[in-house]
Amino acid sequence: MRSILVFIAVSSMAAFASASPVNGRWDISVLYVGAHPDRVELELAEDLESLEVQERILQLKAAKTESFRRFLADHFITVDVIYSHDYDEGDSDRYDVTVFGDLPQPFAPETREYSDDGSLLERKKAVYLSDEFDNAAILINVVSPRVGEPLQYKMDWMCLCLDAHAHDVNTEHAIFRSPFKVTPTFTNVATPENYRKYYNGKDLPEALPMWRVQSEGYTEEKGFPPGMLSTAAGFDDAPDGEVISSGVGTKSVDSVALGRHGNFFHWGFSASPDAMTDEARQVFINAVHYIRQFDGQRPYSRRQFRSSTRETALDAAYRVKTADYVEYVSFRQQAFERQKAHLASLQAAGENLSFANRRKLAQSSPDIEPEETWLRTRVLGLIPDELVARYGTDLDAYLDFYEENLEHLVPGEKRHQYVVDPVSPQFAESNRHSSILHAAISAIEANPDDVEAWSILERYTNGSFESGAEWRKWYEGASGRLYFSEVNGYKFEAAPAIE
Repeated sequence: MRSILVFIAVSSMAAFASASPVNGRWDISVLYVGAHPDRVELELAEDLESLEVQERILQLKAAKTESFRRFLADHFITVDVIYSHDYDEGDSDRYDVTVFGDLPQPFAPETREYSDDGSLLERKKAVYLSDEFDNAAILINVVSPRVGEPLQYKMDWMCLCLDAHAHDVNTEHAIFRSPFKVTPTFTNVATPENYRKYYNGKDLPEALPMWRVQSEGYTEEKGFPPGMLSTAAGFDDAPDGEVISSGVGTKSVDSVALGRHGNFFHWGFSASPDAMTDEARQVFINAVHYIRQFDGQRPYSRRQFRSSTRETALDAAYRVKTADYVEYVSFRQQAFERQKAHLASLQAAGENLSFANRRKLAQSSPDIEPEETWLRTRVLGLIPDELVARYGTDLDAYLDFYEENLEHLVPGEKRHQYVVDPVSPQFAESNRHSSILHAAISAIEANPDDVEAWSILERYTNGSFESGAEWRKWYEGASGRLYFSEVNGYKFEAAPAIE
């Protein structure tokens, strides 16, 4: 039997929120799915922390459900809690919004297929919600990609590295305007150096205006959990996705900390309400109100697992341009010394090291490839062979090439590499603008044997029409709904028609 904790009950659940709260609470029914305080466990990486830190991690996990329960009950008339191990997705049908603070039991467990020699052939991730789930929901921290990736939704596991601050915040978004009017307090904070490793971070100022979302971050190394960032590229290529805020992390400046895909709101930050700032608590309540209107609207756009976009080419070329062998050697040396120090401390503590680790401990210096090998494999290995053959060791040329040809790039033969479509420039200024389809259809109407026009339609759509008239009918029928998805096959798709 499902164990359900009913903290605040009413005789019926309103279909819509009242215009104003009653005694400070809105008539919205909210279900919180959270971990049972007696069943929290350490993750694998958390086992490596000190006993003091491990104890705090468990304390924070155990307190999370009650923290959210009290917080939500302060603002909504109906708030129920179902522990994650008892949750069934049908439970959400009785509520306006479901907040997932913990993962439910898998709808379908993870499966792995191995070859006869033991190597992994295929891995299918666990599915935590079915693709029929259309209830309005907020996904907190790691729940977001765990739910999203198996269904090819936009919330992916870019990086479990979100700290305490948000930046590049869309303060005009509804979650800052209603029902609470929130004016985020911004403070200039030093720009993370890792942002400058990416093309879109090369011209950032020394400091960025940042909004503090939680009172503590994981980088303080006191056992506070990191938050989850999703990949920005492709997140909002269709109308059913939107990026609301980025957040401080170890990846690029545009990583998604707050966003929406269909009926799901991605809340990447890790803090329970007790550790949120006053402004963030109000924004979270606003997010509950906001996502409610998307109840029943499943995502229709998709992100293929680990897909990339043409911005990947800019990043690769920028890394080539800024590659520094001396810096690389220094990095390897420092990493080597840290590893040796760690192994030495383990040995001093009486731990039996493996043969491989004893060899590492006996080494006087790391194994570092010659500069020529480093350049060929670690630097130019990011670039298609045809471009390397053209530009060789002219490391500035690659970025110039990709900037000049950005609007006509297509995926190359190797994963995450991009080349130029030689036909695209003949039809439009950009292959991601629907005008390229209009031009190709017009060319076929004028000359049904125009091979290049047919190649455009084949490359950039999933259509299989046999005449210009049929293509024209499809194109005009999809007018205003077409979007280009680089993360779902590099093709134009049409958003569903509004009934």
